[in-house]
Amino acid sequence: MPAILQKGANLSLSKASPGLVGVVISLGWKLPSNYSRPFDVDSSLFLLTQQGQVRTDADLIYYNNRSSICGSVELMGDNYTSHPASEWASGNQLTSPDRNASTGGSTGGSTGGSTGREDLEVIQVDLSKLPAEIFRLAFAITIHEAASRQQQVSLLSEVVIRICNPAGNELVRYALPQERGRETAMILGEIYRYNNEWKFKAIGQGFDGGFAALLANFGIKV
Repeated sequence: MPAILQKGANLSLSKASPGLVGVVISLGWKLPSNYSRPFDVDSSLFLLTQQGQVRTDADLIYYNNRSSICGSVELMGDNYTSHPASEWASGNQLTSPDRNASTGGSTGGSTGGSTGREDLEVIQVDLSKLPAEIFRLAFAITIHEAASRQQQVSLLSEVVIRICNPAGNELVRYALPQERGRETAMILGEIYRYNNEWKFKAIGQGFDGGFAALLANFGIKV
């Protein structure tokens, strides 16, 4: 059984899976079953120093930069439908057309509720390849064009982040509380170094300024 964390709690991934050298981060959410408007949720990962900031813009992994320079992180596609990531191998079109490099400019969007399975976007991390100066990995979701579409994270239900080892064994999960405000971006959790261990912390910190506010929080100028 995986550990189920509450906001602010943490778990040693290294103790939960001895010899851990990599993790698979799965992110999932559901839309209301009767929701028919385009709704595009994007996941992102920030490689952070001990000061909690990126070194360069290349330390942001998202739909326009899906793998890190060091080869440690890869975002496995940009899911702009409501199909689960488990269907990617079957040939379903889950990767949106090319987007602009700015914080806007998506051509895709989700409509309607999810199929009920959790994993909608997946990030693979090889912990052994992370540079020594990277101490934290922060995982977030944002709503594309949230302001113009008048959408916020509170419209989503069952927002979940799961951490598995490379063998597929689930180590820990965190589900956002349903009581949320008007946030359009949310840090779900982070993996960090601590005394020669890798640990996971449930964060649940929201921003009402969307992707731009999230970038500024980690030292990226928009």
